[in-house]
Amino acid sequence: MKRNFDLIRDILLKIEELPNIEDYLITEEDLPDYSFNDVTYHIMIMMNSGLIHGVCEQVNRTDGGNNLRGRKKCYGVYLTWDGCELLDQIRDRATWRKIKQALLDSAIPITLGAVQSMAVSFVTSKIGKLS
Repeated sequence: MKRNFDLIRDILLKIEELPNIEDYLITEEDLPDYSFNDVTYHIMIMMNSGLIHGVCEQVNRTDGGNNLRGRKKCYGVYLTWDGCELLDQIRDRATWRKIKQALLDSAIPITLGAVQSMAVSFVTSKIGKLS
């Protein structure tokens, strides 16, 4: 499965919107433009990379008419410090589009490090224009 940075951004934004970490979770149901497998996979890899804290469970039931028996379902619970930092860098939709386009134009793979470096470049150039 391929990593999708648009989905990663959407998950970060959805988790940030949660009113508290005790009563709310983000699942595939909160991201209807993406499949169950894509959302679960991305929550899992975001947990592994330290961007979010979440939980995964083995599902042994039918959920909303979908047979999820034996499948893993993951929930995003809250952003880590690194997750907050990344979201701050890519929150603005226009900036996010510019970062993706600059990476594509440069034939640089869209990786976490490349996104963060490009975001820093955009911020640095904006700060330079303020001086």
